Amino acid sequence: MTLSPGDRLGPYQLTSLAGEGGMGTVWKARDPRLDRTVALKVSKAAFTERFEREARAVAALNHPHICQLYDIGPNYLVMEFVDGVPLKGPLPVEKAVEYAGQILDALDAAHKKGITHRDLKPANILVTKQGIKLLDFGLAKQTASVGPLDATQTAITEKGQIVGTLLYMSPEQLQGKEVDARSDLFSFGCVLYEMLSGKRPFTGDSAASIIAAIMEREPARLELGPPLERVLRTCLAKDPEQRFQTAIDLKRDLLWAVDERPQTAVASSRVPAWAMGLLLLLAGGLAWSLWRTPARTAGPPSAITRLTRDGRSTSPALSPDGKLLAYSSSRAGNNFDIYVQQSGSSSIRLTDDPAFDGDPAFSADGSKIYFSSSRSPRGIYEVPALGGDARLVIPDATRPKPSPKGTHISYLHGGQVYVDTIPPRKAVSIGTDPVFSHAVWSPDGTRLIVRSPQDFEIVSVTGEHREALPLMANLTKRGLSQGPQYAAVRWLPGDDLLFINQHGDAFNLWRISLRDAAGGVPSIITAGTSTERMRADAVANRVVYASASGESTLWSLPCDLNTGTVRGPLKKLLPGELDGFHADVTPDGSQLVYCSRRNGPQGIWSMDLRTGKDRLLAQMNLLGEDYSHTAISPDGKQVAAMAQDAVKHYGLALLAATGGPVKVIPSRMARLRGFTPDGRSLLLWERDNPVHVALLDTVTGIRSRILTRGKETFLEPRLSLDGRWLAFIRDDRKLYVAPFYGSRPIPDREWIEVAVGANQPAWSPDGKSLYYRVSRTGGNTDTTLMRQPLDAAKRPVGTATVFYHFEGITFGGPVVNPIAVARDQIILNMNQPSSDLWSIDLPPR
Repeated sequence: MTLSPGDRLGPYQLTSLAGEGGMGTVWKARDPRLDRTVALKVSKAAFTERFEREARAVAALNHPHICQLYDIGPNYLVMEFVDGVPLKGPLPVEKAVEYAGQILDALDAAHKKGITHRDLKPANILVTKQGIKLLDFGLAKQTASVGPLDATQTAITEKGQIVGTLLYMSPEQLQGKEVDARSDLFSFGCVLYEMLSGKRPFTGDSAASIIAAIMEREPARLELGPPLERVLRTCLAKDPEQRFQTAIDLKRDLLWAVDERPQTAVASSRVPAWAMGLLLLLAGGLAWSLWRTPARTAGPPSAITRLTRDGRSTSPALSPDGKLLAYSSSRAGNNFDIYVQQSGSSSIRLTDDPAFDGDPAFSADGSKIYFSSSRSPRGIYEVPALGGDARLVIPDATRPKPSPKGTHISYLHGGQVYVDTIPPRKAVSIGTDPVFSHAVWSPDGTRLIVRSPQDFEIVSVTGEHREALPLMANLTKRGLSQGPQYAAVRWLPGDDLLFINQHGDAFNLWRISLRDAAGGVPSIITAGTSTERMRADAVANRVVYASASGESTLWSLPCDLNTGTVRGPLKKLLPGELDGFHADVTPDGSQLVYCSRRNGPQGIWSMDLRTGKDRLLAQMNLLGEDYSHTAISPDGKQVAAMAQDAVKHYGLALLAATGGPVKVIPSRMARLRGFTPDGRSLLLWERDNPVHVALLDTVTGIRSRILTRGKETFLEPRLSLDGRWLAFIRDDRKLYVAPFYGSRPIPDREWIEVAVGANQPAWSPDGKSLYYRVSRTGGNTDTTLMRQPLDAAKRPVGTATVFYHFEGITFGGPVVNPIAVARDQIILNMNQPSSDLWSIDLPPR
């Protein structure tokens, strides 16, 4: 097919030819729907089903240094248009290392999703004003079989065939073996060599001589100094086992190697006045930089040791002497149990119960381990550290943390933090609903740090004295914290705090002196890419932590909620690692709408649940990542979503379920909770102060508060399918049912209490049962869906029963519409993270 500027491929209008290669052509094009410039890669042949599956996986990569895949057509890909030039050496060492770090960050993000680039080379790395962009991620292939190779050929991806560009291929690629992330790191080594020298590490007069060089010879030394040379040699090792095993490990050693390079000597001890002035200016700039950025410790970083390799271990705890490690793991099955091990020895399984056992903590003398359990009766148990019978200590409590002297213990119960003596006699409440962490003790055992709703507090053991610790306010002001899931880990000797903080998309461990918490700059201890909230512990200078990653996606549980019957296994709805959340479904179970970031900005997607086919309804840069709830009308004709513009003006976007124009109604950060049965109004959970429930008429724009009382908070409203009843959660986590009167307020005298300690209510289709989520051990893991039958007046009948128990899976919070109900299934927003334990030494202060 011959193409010319002005032609259209699907909705895209070609504007100019940007490049041409063996696979086809690359065009600069315009997407008139979103008024943006894109790059179209047009193939000479139609894409195969396998290519489409792989494209879906690559579309899930959302990283600032990876060129984003937006869309796929019958024979073309729609990519982010990148205005840049191919990477070229030689470069100054500092600039080469800066680019190398960005490349490695992108590779690490892809490798964590199981995607290998396979064709990393300078031509696929563009330098832009914003930094590096990697192109052709995982898509370099041809459909023809492998023939004679030349130095620039890219080959197909079938098993047993050569894949990549010859000059940058790893030895295992040349041998037609299976490749993994370490093959990319070999190719990266070739790229780094070229960035530093302007020369390729392996050359030859023919394809055969290049292959021989890669398989048999070492590249010429570059005289960069032993540390940097060592990094290059490790990258280019012939045996994958001798290379760096992960991109993040390579980046860490590369940064250390550059720091270790010898500095040039000072030519003269006499400094001219003009130079002294310049030095003062630079010092001022350095002071500003230090105010803005985390402190870095001198010398090489501490070695990181991987302690588990099962992907199912979390919640590490160290004994007071640091010799024993306890943790929770599901390595032996689906349920989590408590394990303990000494350094260098095999682990011992301490508990073997079908219930969830987690959150281990050692007693002050190290002889016992306390842990949370959902066994019957649930609560905090203790077990001898080297094996024995578990014994219930505190019923209905979770997250134990004994004091350093063994006289007291803190724990969670009913959304409160309590402190009691050991053995328990009289509990004292010292905080409210920290959700993400337990309290941490001062080294002398007289005070604790607890997580308040907005920050930290220091509280006396009696709860009588409280002191604000505005650490998170300080970090938020500096731009060093973007997430609400911060947590204290240890109050270290010398009054330092070790804590977990989300900076960007990753969670890491940080350290700061308590006297500097309000205005100082913390030092970062780990530099990983854990996308799930970490768990950690520290004793002396040793830190153990769980690094976890996973993607929030949609799952389906076949069931009949009217009878409370499960009819099949839990299964993922979306392929690969595609993300999905904020879901809603039509009552007949035929059509699903949800949000996904697979194409970069948040998009609204629709799926036909009968065929499994999904398509993009709207992809607007104005959609905020945390605020794009979706709702579909009962007749399946309308879709609503939240919208947000660049200055955080919020609105509700309305569009037809088939796509098309979008109507935006101004809003105040309202979360959607569904249409009324007639499809005219939307039920809203409004995040004003106080949080309340409202009804929005989408035709007139009139908004009516229907559930409000003083300063009380009302959460997670859900209408029954017939629109006659409303379920909701009050701020004390009590679940209520009340008659629904449309835009009229619901008087509190008509509220009917159904359950305590509930989250995320959902109605059965016939309205005769109410389902809700409870967590046995705190947080969003180890979750149980309960079923409460109701009579005709919607009063509880009998006691609630367990409908389904989820273990080792993290439920989405209430803001992401975690439960959507259809006639024959429920759609759930969940994440099954992969988690392993690591150890690192704290650097000296």
